[in-house]
Parts: sequence; C-alpha cells; structure tokens
Amino acid sequence: MATNSLVCLTALDSQIIGSGAAQIGNRNGHNILDFPSGVISSACFGATLPYQYSHNGLTVYLNYAMASSSGGNVYWGVSFDDYMNNTLDTYSPAPELTVSNPVPSTFGSLSQTSIVFGDGSPISNLNPGDYFLLTVRRIGISGTLDTAYGDAHLVALEIKESS
Repeated sequence: MATNSLVCLTALDSQIIGSGAAQIGNRNGHNILDFPSGVISSACFGATLPYQYSHNGLTVYLNYAMASSSGGNVYWGVSFDDYMNNTLDTYSPAPELTVSNPVPSTFGSLSQTSIVFGDGSPISNLNPGDYFLLTVRRIGISGTLDTAYGDAHLVALEIKESS
C-alpha cells in the first residue's frame, strides 16, 4: 500500500516529446490524453520530486476511462528519467515497468491501475528536489497484453511514496 502523495498530474500537465504523442482532448468537459488502440503512444510529464520523499520507492497510479471498449485489457508502461544527472537534450530513462489492466465494464467509467517502483535505479536514482520526466505509454500493438478496442483516455496520474 502506498502512502504520502507526492505528485498529482493531469492531461494538461503533459509535454509533447517526440513522435507518437498521445493527443490532448476533451471529454464532457474533462481534459484527457487520448491513447489510441493498435499503436504505441506516449505522454511525458515533468515534475520535481518533493523533499518529503524518504527513499521508500514510488507507486504510480494511472486513472483512465475507455472511449468505447468495455472488455479486454490496456497495456501501460511507465518510466522515469532524472534530468538532474542528465541534460535536457538527452533522453535516457530507467527501464520501463509495465502492467496489463482490465478495462472498466462500462465505457466512460474510470479505472485505476498502479505500478510499483523500488528506490534507486528503477526510478533513475531520483533524490528529493530532483527534476524528472515521467513517461507513460500505451503499448497498443501488443495483441496478447493490450486487447481492448478503442482509445484509452488518461485523466490523471498520481505518484505516491511506497510503504
């Protein structure tokens, strides 16, 4: 169980980096990031790790809904890149961790999935006060792990310290 909420981000906090970026959209007045099915698409978020982080690892929670599908799984990948020990011109994230999550039974309903990262190299050796880039990908070309038809709409994500 994760505790100590550290960072909360929404679709409007995303940065477009590279090709295959998820598109910012609007769904009934809610800003979303649109991750289409059948392709790999990504969204990047820059943030600073708060000073209350005490090196217990991080848990990333993804909150999303489906545009039309009410069955199957969405395959998500998340990675961290520490820019305090890098340059803004270099993208070298720590290895991506993944999760395949069942979609809500009613399209439009929110679902939440989480990925747990240990401290140290899984989070690119981040320290409190470090500026980092978090990349979220929908790996929609994996026919065995991403079986949901239709776009996934990422509404928000939260990073908590793991317990």
